[in-house]
Amino acid sequence: MMRSGAKWALAILLLCVAAGLRWWPSPRVKVEVLPFSGPLPSWDGSQPWLIVSPVARTKPLKFKTEIRSVKPTVRHDSPVNEFVVNLRNGNFKVLQTDLFVPDVMPLALTRTYFSWTPKRVPRYR
Repeated sequence: MMRSGAKWALAILLLCVAAGLRWWPSPRVKVEVLPFSGPLPSWDGSQPWLIVSPVARTKPLKFKTEIRSVKPTVRHDSPVNEFVVNLRNGNFKVLQTDLFVPDVMPLALTRTYFSWTPKRVPRYR
């Protein structure tokens, strides 16, 4: 065991080292901002998604995969049957249309399952 005098000496030594590291002069870092001539970046709300959808009328069943930037929407202009993974946060989502009536304003009853949904029941949009 250390005696109390040795403990105090060690504590003072550690404080001196910490103070020396804190106030020791460090070289200045020069920050340089380069000129930017392109258009300013803008965000339209879209995110990168991996989209996997079955190819219609294929035996054996085949899938089409693509990575594209998708804007959030609640409107579907055609029936949806796909699995998607948000590449930004890893969220998995399944979209399946049960009823679709094409019209000027289409009527779509689509089941949606999110892997991060608190309640594990299908939701309709």
